Amino acid sequence: MYSQPHTRFWTGFGLAFGGLLLAVVAFNAWVDPYGLYRRSAHPAGTTENFKRVRLWKTETVRRLQPRAVVLGTSRADFAFDPAHPGWSAQPVFNFSVPGASGYEIRRAFEFADEVGDLRQALLVLDYGPFLVDGADADFVTERLQLDPPLTVRAADLYGTLFGIDAVLDGLGLLLGWRSWDGAIPYHATGLRSDALLVDKVLEAGGHHARFLARTGRAIEPHRRMAHLERWAYPDYRALLERAHTEEIDLRIVLSPRHVWSLLQIDLAGEWDAFVRWKTDLVRINEEVAAAHGRAPFPLWDFYKVHPFTTEPIPAAGDAKTTMRWHVESSHFRTELGNRVLDRVFGYVDADHPADPSFGVLLASADVKAGAEADHAAVRAYCGRFLADCEELRALILRGTDGIPGAPVAGAASPPPDEGF
Repeated sequence: MYSQPHTRFWTGFGLAFGGLLLAVVAFNAWVDPYGLYRRSAHPAGTTENFKRVRLWKTETVRRLQPRAVVLGTSRADFAFDPAHPGWSAQPVFNFSVPGASGYEIRRAFEFADEVGDLRQALLVLDYGPFLVDGADADFVTERLQLDPPLTVRAADLYGTLFGIDAVLDGLGLLLGWRSWDGAIPYHATGLRSDALLVDKVLEAGGHHARFLARTGRAIEPHRRMAHLERWAYPDYRALLERAHTEEIDLRIVLSPRHVWSLLQIDLAGEWDAFVRWKTDLVRINEEVAAAHGRAPFPLWDFYKVHPFTTEPIPAAGDAKTTMRWHVESSHFRTELGNRVLDRVFGYVDADHPADPSFGVLLASADVKAGAEADHAAVRAYCGRFLADCEELRALILRGTDGIPGAPVAGAASPPPDEGF
């Protein structure tokens, strides 16, 4: 039996601890650094929601119940604006997340349809989701349920209301100690600011340096393209099946990445695998449509050589020139994303009429000829910009010890907020 002093001590300790815990919860709920509880507490784009992006986007979809979504990785995350006037279903939310695998994209699509009865979706594809075996460590598949398990809910509540990280992030938000190490906040529509990303790129040495940095990260996945069929095709097929069954207006887009990305594929000896990837996407789209007695979904190919994708790269050391269309070889800007949406939705804007040469609708009969034309255009680009091509070739050879087709030695993985 405890003595009276011991009883008073433990009672006081319990009250103090409980009071502190209550204060932490109250502070985190009031400041709401991740934009989960007091959504109007902060101006657009000023929360720390990028640190809990999968949780934040999932809960926003659960609350908003959008009728249209953007699905993809960080390229779609920065580039495709839910505010574009071409969308026919409202509200629209950008449900793309950095580093998403094919499985995660499929689950996001299914979840959005379950909570919001989707009528329209834009699926933005590049080699990234087809080279990721599994899902990001931050991805919790049970969270994408109408009624998530109590354990998942408890873990999310702990991390956002009880955790010391949330307190520190809240203090940082209030005092202006922003976490800019590779992270850009999200707007309420799920879109990230490409302007802030470009500012960071210029602060870090400019676009040229960023192109080189992203090139080093992108080499290894290009060499793994030969293994495409082992991973994401089943999820791609399942997504198409559901879109047909639910009669969702699905548009598929291959990202308009800078020609450097195509050069990497060519110089790494993976062009045939790249063409097979496009061929497989078209084939599966047509097979699923035929099984449902419907027309294939529109599959737009912007992953091609075009004036938009051959924008000149600023010189080495130039930390002032801003690129209009691209950030680096992997990510492109919202203005270019809007041009893609103009084509995909058939939207006519008098200020910048759609370029009919930008993007093509793919069918099985067109892939081979289009790929051959692109290959010739990539080689021609290399001839015109020989210095850029040689710089890229040197990077690839250095990464593989000079052995074409060899695995990249010590290739770095991209930051979690960017993905491939």
